Amino acid sequence: MKTIRLFHRLSSGQYLAMYVTRHRQRSKSVAYIVAVCIFPTKRECNYWFRHQEELISKSFNTWGLEGMLKALKWLKQLKHAIGPGESIVIYWVDERRRRAFKFLERYGFKQGEYLGRPCYIFKNSGSSLG
Repeated sequence: MKTIRLFHRLSSGQYLAMYVTRHRQRSKSVAYIVAVCIFPTKRECNYWFRHQEELISKSFNTWGLEGMLKALKWLKQLKHAIGPGESIVIYWVDERRRRAFKFLERYGFKQGEYLGRPCYIFKNSGSSLG
């Protein structure tokens, strides 16, 4: 599976990275699995993406408002780019991040399950509303 990588250097000097991987199930439905992180270098972001199942970061919170707003802007662009019947999936690795992602419910995401793991999911119903 090919992964699209987006990077943005924040005013703090750290990098915001968003990884989008297209996943097709047997039922022909398509989901875009999204992973977002902030680290001092692009190399650390890429390492986290490759090993996120094994790593649970205990570092201090570096997100801030700037990182959240940029990630939200990218997610809104992705919402408008996906086709009818497709969805966006965002997993979390611990309870703290689940609570942080709860704001996505304001933008049409719902708490659900994808591939047997809890996540926030946005399903494009194909209507022109929202």
